[in-house]
Amino acid sequence: MSVHRTFGPKTQRRRAAPYDDLPPPSLKFMTNSERGKYYRRRRKLYGAYLEEQVADLREEIATLAVSRQVQHELALSQRRTPLGAAAHIVNEYCVLFNHGTPVRLAVDEQDASASLVAQATNSQRGFLRAVMTEGVRFGEFLGIDLVLAQWERYSLFHAAIEWTMKSLEVIQLAEPRELNADNRYDDGPLVVSIAATLRVRFSRRTIEEVFPHLVGDEELTQLLIGREVTYPSNNQFHFDRNGKIEWYAVEADYAGALLTAIKDPMLVARIMGEAVIVRGHMIGDEDDGRQLAVVNEVEDHEGNRTEVHAASSPETQAELSDDDCWPSSNKYEGVSVVSDDEPMPESSSNRMQLSYILDN
Repeated sequence: MSVHRTFGPKTQRRRAAPYDDLPPPSLKFMTNSERGKYYRRRRKLYGAYLEEQVADLREEIATLAVSRQVQHELALSQRRTPLGAAAHIVNEYCVLFNHGTPVRLAVDEQDASASLVAQATNSQRGFLRAVMTEGVRFGEFLGIDLVLAQWERYSLFHAAIEWTMKSLEVIQLAEPRELNADNRYDDGPLVVSIAATLRVRFSRRTIEEVFPHLVGDEELTQLLIGREVTYPSNNQFHFDRNGKIEWYAVEADYAGALLTAIKDPMLVARIMGEAVIVRGHMIGDEDDGRQLAVVNEVEDHEGNRTEVHAASSPETQAELSDDDCWPSSNKYEGVSVVSDDEPMPESSSNRMQLSYILDN
């Protein structure tokens, strides 16, 4: 029995074909017994095909039901306090992805193979579709499916993961990102910033998929398998005027975390030298449907420049900078609400506990 690995939004589960792939045989040359077997096989294949279609539709309905429920609850929350709603969204996101996505062994009886599959739950998919714009900018890429695909890869490529939020800040920008005559006196969008850690346990799959240049060095591979590494990360969730996340920016320190775990700078340099980590946080090859975002700079009336997500185009990859990265969590220590035209406050009068924000 062969074993394959499956992940990402572009990977579709194999569906039983309603008919054989081979041309239909000439029935007139069949015996009654052979014709009976042929038609029974056709009915079986078609039945399996319909069952899988029904299962897919049920999953889609469940995802849409979760998304609708979340949107309803957020609409009520945003009427009371946008700050609380934004903090609640990010906290719930951290809770849902605290241990990544489920990983299971899927067996395909058609070709006698088994696949390790990481697949987000209906709750995870439904929640993201409720709180993020469809074209959400993820680092320097686009799309909810890509966010889910990366979570699936992190889950599949490690023996275990735990994402833990350490602190949360809600920031009210002083003015809109794109100023015009109609909105120049409006408040700016909300940004929720969290500090978090991603604790992972390396497996052989980690070496094969993230550090493939180490394959063949069994001594180093054995040194890394089973080792736990904790990556610190900073995550910013930028909300649009409708209260949805339109940009999710991540920064993670891979080299620093490996140095803390291994304590050998030369060895860390070798491990990270040809690692399949793109833009600082995207792991694995590029068959996950990733699409780069086009970013324009907008200058306000004071001459300050702001990045604005405009569109997407695969041809712009070489032009974009390398400043966004990945993961974070649900255990928190504190929250502050600040404005970008003030220094970061440390006084108790300007700091708010997460429980207060989420309850209002």
